[in-house]
Amino acid sequence: MPWHGKSLPPAGWQDEEYTLTTRATSRADRAFIAALASPRPVVLGCSIGGKIVLELARLHAAEFRALIGLESADYQAPWYDDTGWLHRPDVHGGEIAGALMSGLIAPQSRARTRWDTLWMYMMSGPGVFKGDLTSTEPTAISAIGSARSTRPGARSIS
Repeated sequence: MPWHGKSLPPAGWQDEEYTLTTRATSRADRAFIAALASPRPVVLGCSIGGKIVLELARLHAAEFRALIGLESADYQAPWYDDTGWLHRPDVHGGEIAGALMSGLIAPQSRARTRWDTLWMYMMSGPGVFKGDLTSTEPTAISAIGSARSTRPGARSIS
């Protein structure tokens, strides 16, 4: 996912403030999937990826064999009204990101997996965690519940 993990941000990143958008992320995901040249792949997304999977299901379901969302939500209210404190010289954003996310990891998770996840949050680039938290863009997932599938064998999830 652009801006996350070992992915480099786009050229000119230093001149803009990052904010997560479903449209941009799903566009990048579709470009990656197209480059794989795998006909109708199965895609699983978790957390932010789960939100993207919902949007892919809404707009591009026919391109996939299956779309699986784990911890998916079409909308999550911002965690804080003011996230400016996440990007200050006297606050270590990586440690704050790790601390906030550690409370969302299941207590029965294996220690190795838990620390791998926390490491990914702690190594985030400047402003990325803030940009993830400040995204208030809802998906139009409610359209899925009211739509009828025309694909043979498709089942409703509502």
